[in-house]
Amino acid sequence: MSSEFFLDKHKFSDALFATFPKKNKFISTIVKKGKCILDFIHLSTNYRIECTPFILDEDENAWENVFWHNLNFNPGLNKDIDVVKFIPNWKKSKLIRISE
Repeated sequence: MSSEFFLDKHKFSDALFATFPKKNKFISTIVKKGKCILDFIHLSTNYRIECTPFILDEDENAWENVFWHNLNFNPGLNKDIDVVKFIPNWKKSKLIRISE
């Protein structure tokens, strides 16, 4: 079962991946800076994850995996993209519970 896979943290990476248009100025800036914060809300939790971003080379396995995965959700995606890998720094990241 796929749910069992995620019970063993040694079987997967905690890296996050995203696709962006090639040579995106914003991505170039955060990669040059060497860190960024991924800030998002899911249900009643605000996640502020400090990360180190890297642009993957197209010959890396992860680049191909991310491309094909994202193509399932975005049929207009072409290969003229950069795949960015975000490595979380969990010690500097924050989880904020939102209360009403």
